[in-house]
Amino acid sequence: MVLALLPYSFLTYSTAIPSRQTYLASAGLAMLVGLAFVLLRKRNSRLTTALAVLAIVVNMSYVWTKKRGQFLARAAPTESLIYSLASTDKPVNAACFPLIRIVAEDTVRFTLPDAVDRLVWKPEDCPAKR
Repeated sequence: MVLALLPYSFLTYSTAIPSRQTYLASAGLAMLVGLAFVLLRKRNSRLTTALAVLAIVVNMSYVWTKKRGQFLARAAPTESLIYSLASTDKPVNAACFPLIRIVAEDTVRFTLPDAVDRLVWKPEDCPAKR
């Protein structure tokens, strides 16, 4: 863990740590926690089980609260685009779609294959992109 994060310990080097470095540090932490669980299990298996259940509950609650909200926020534009195309037979302007064009077209092609031809790309009609 220390070796992975050591270059980033200097304040003038960087203001953020790249995710690949946190992955390496997390792997080191996982090995230490695993070793601690193995050693603790030899002494007290009930405590080990309780700690494992607690770790699972904490991780699941984090995923279902914070991460789920982030997922829903990122998925909202795509859901809105699909809903717009499914609720009308008219062309839909996708120029305001926040992701790149190929993402919109592939998403529509996957969910509503017949509606891809109704996507219209007129950036001049999107107030946010002017």
